[in-house]
Amino acid sequence: MKKQFLCLIVFCLNCAFVVGQNKESLLQKANVLFEAGDYKQAKNYFEAYRDVKGSKDVSKRIADAEKCSEMLISANAFFKAKDYINAAKNYFDILALNPKDKNAKSRQNEIKKTAGVEYYNNGYYVGAFDFNGKRHGQGVYRWNDGVTYKGQWTSGERAGSGAYYFADGTTETGNYVHGKWIADTQKTQNEKKNSLETSNHENKRRIAGTQKTQNKENNFFVALGYMFSPTAYLGFLAGGCGNRWGGYGSVKTHLLNNNHNVLNVENLDVNFDKYKHFRWSISGGGMYRPFKQCYVYAGLGYGEYGKAYQLNNHYNKEDYHLPEKNAGLDIECGLIYAFRNEKGNGWYISAGYNTLTLVPKQVHDFSVGIGIAF
Repeated sequence: MKKQFLCLIVFCLNCAFVVGQNKESLLQKANVLFEAGDYKQAKNYFEAYRDVKGSKDVSKRIADAEKCSEMLISANAFFKAKDYINAAKNYFDILALNPKDKNAKSRQNEIKKTAGVEYYNNGYYVGAFDFNGKRHGQGVYRWNDGVTYKGQWTSGERAGSGAYYFADGTTETGNYVHGKWIADTQKTQNEKKNSLETSNHENKRRIAGTQKTQNKENNFFVALGYMFSPTAYLGFLAGGCGNRWGGYGSVKTHLLNNNHNVLNVENLDVNFDKYKHFRWSISGGGMYRPFKQCYVYAGLGYGEYGKAYQLNNHYNKEDYHLPEKNAGLDIECGLIYAFRNEKGNGWYISAGYNTLTLVPKQVHDFSVGIGIAF
């Protein structure tokens, strides 16, 4: 009796061990099928394991297997219909739950090579790839939030011209320069700014040119004024000068007036302490502008000079004697400094020197003057 009881206990323990091993083999088989991509069979084994063990530990695995099975059916259908974007999305979602699914990886690579479609966590790309599998050339990237970029790519990065299409229907075109997006609106603003700067530069040049023209016009100098010297109380100067060169003319005189009688009689009683100058000259020449508002003039002319002495007679004290008269070449030079406003109007002062040469008695004379300038 005891022997039979011991046999019964051993049999029960063996049965429990076998059942335990069967439960673990069900879970292992389910995991292998799930990783291999046989989601329908994997779901069945997960459910069998749950029923045998009575545990809800595999509920998530059952849901994942069911979800992957549905996505696989959809992915294959999309792939067959050449809807590679939706196919890539479903394969991507399958691999997110089961990274070891070789069939999904193979299909994903096939879609990338043949159709140029690759899916990511935040969106998907449709376009060209290089030999290293990086986005290169023309392509479109669509994010999950609805924003789409269409344009050029280089080594997996956006580069060159492109456009963004936003969910609200707006569009922004531009260029990627050294990894930085520069929109055409910004470029247009920069172009407007450059155009404005160019316009301002042109305006400045035009204003400078106008001022330069005005300055050239203002540089044209005309002088008209009075000259005084010890031997010629009455003198006039007139001249004009362009940007650099010009000309002038002058007249100086100190003649005895009509009430004075000039007697050229020898052996007269003459008072050498009382005399009057007898002087006149006319000359002309060139004018040069060495720097702003300063003018130099020099010229040649003809002149006469002498002294008329008063006679010692008590009948007419206005009688004079002119014993000698020097006449000949008159050499003249001088300096003019003008004070003019922006319009070129103003006044000037002058200082000059002239000499009567090639005569028996050489005469030297200095003069000063003042006049108007315009």
